[in-house]
Amino acid sequence: MKHYLEISLHNHKIFESFLENYQTQRLFLIPEGFGNNLMWNIGHALAVQQLLTYGRAGLPPVLPQAFLDAYKPGTQPPKEEDPRLIEELKSQLYLGVQQLEKDIHAGKFDAFEPYTTRIGYEIDSIEKALHFNNYHEGLHIGYLLCLKKFV
Repeated sequence: MKHYLEISLHNHKIFESFLENYQTQRLFLIPEGFGNNLMWNIGHALAVQQLLTYGRAGLPPVLPQAFLDAYKPGTQPPKEEDPRLIEELKSQLYLGVQQLEKDIHAGKFDAFEPYTTRIGYEIDSIEKALHFNNYHEGLHIGYLLCLKKFV
């Protein structure tokens, strides 16, 4: 499972590069024809990682519940350009993956509630959750790369 976590950390470095290299206005801009922005895609990827792993294992999430509620599936991007949200994302970027690695090694993911994703992939273990999470993060990196052309 170590390689799944390595991929996720690499993905988070990509997320970090967007947060570090784009001005606040660009991070919050929703281009015409799009339903979200750079900020939301990054926050959403972090929230889903927690929901797929800790949530399905019945464990308390590492990231604050308010953060998860703001970026979980079905949410909308923040309405206001708030630089504090950028700092919040930066502070949360690596916490989930780092703690997840520790908790996996501690055997905290023995119980797991099965879940079938919208695309029909069945997740019934922490390993499958990590596998799908990397796929999901990759999708959102693709969205970021597309959005950056319009912001």
